[in-house]
Amino acid sequence: MPVLLVLLLFFCSCGREASLPETETVSGDEETASQAETLPVYSVGRGAKTVSPPLDLRQAAVDAMYEMAGVVWSPASDMDLSVKNSYDLIYKKGTTYSGLPYNSWTVSNAEWFSSLVSGGVYNGPFGIREAPGVHCSSAVRSAWQDISNSISFTLTIDMLPDSGTGVLAVGEYARTGAGADTGKIMAQNTAETIYSAYALAKKGDAVLSVWTKTGHVRMLSADPATVRSASGRIDPARSIMTLVEQTNSFSGSSPVETTWRVDKQYAFKDLYKGNYIPVTVPELASGKAGDAVISLTGEATPSSIGGATMLKGMIKANYRLKWVEATVKNEEGKTLLGGKVFPENATDYILSDAGFDFRVTDLPAGRYVYTVSAKVGFGEVTLVSFAFEK
Repeated sequence: MPVLLVLLLFFCSCGREASLPETETVSGDEETASQAETLPVYSVGRGAKTVSPPLDLRQAAVDAMYEMAGVVWSPASDMDLSVKNSYDLIYKKGTTYSGLPYNSWTVSNAEWFSSLVSGGVYNGPFGIREAPGVHCSSAVRSAWQDISNSISFTLTIDMLPDSGTGVLAVGEYARTGAGADTGKIMAQNTAETIYSAYALAKKGDAVLSVWTKTGHVRMLSADPATVRSASGRIDPARSIMTLVEQTNSFSGSSPVETTWRVDKQYAFKDLYKGNYIPVTVPELASGKAGDAVISLTGEATPSSIGGATMLKGMIKANYRLKWVEATVKNEEGKTLLGGKVFPENATDYILSDAGFDFRVTDLPAGRYVYTVSAKVGFGEVTLVSFAFEK
């Protein structure tokens, strides 16, 4: 079986849990996504630039999920992202949707997908292997990558604690020899042990269920509401987690349809029946993240830009790049050459890979401004910007 097909089959059950005791009920209520705070643009100049992490790492991760869930769009034509023998998912022309599409083949973010929406209409690409989107674990990964450079998982089966992908357990629960099956973790622990772990989770953490080489993951959008008896025992029916997640089924909501479930509430007892365990990443566990460092090398200079026929230079960062932009503008600020690209899950980018027309030699005589910028989850930086004449 081809490798890509195997990977796709791993993805397919994201959001479908028929094999688990839990049965999902879908609310038709329209959800409102909160907006992330605007992060600052840092100083102009050459060389490495640093961007400090946000004060609230947890809220930043949640906001990234909200942003992905909150993009409103309508496809210019039908878009079939179904997977045979797994799930049917056809986005219909003329229907309004909220949230990035569910797609197992690509990993996107809110800014990338929004760049393809004009006047509320998404104009493609429409193929399952090209359309920017996320599935359950890539959505959580994308959000965590805004504040973490410690994770390397791709699928839910890579998200188990002790898997070596940077994902950590929240709380103390036994998991020896569980393999890729959270049901085996449940079998090693009392319900009270798992409930106590749920109570320790905080917004930005996640709950994960894995079974038969696939699974599902949801992010906490608020701290749990834990209800205890007079003796201190957790009441699993009244204790609640509020979660945000991407699924592979439409909610049935109107007038805006979605595959996302935003701020949906689950009782501890139902999460336990679904074999969910709480997990996190090192930056959230410690409350600390290192500065983002972004550099540009090998770029055009004031003395060489006039003769440029292509973009040159490499951008490197220690966090995932959200976008890279290189432009030549005229004195009125109109972009004449270059543009913005959205690297997929990359921390470095060779500018020539953008494929832009960048023949500065073909510009008429005049005064221009050359600028290269990049953005990570913490914010954007201008790596070089200077005026030149031809």
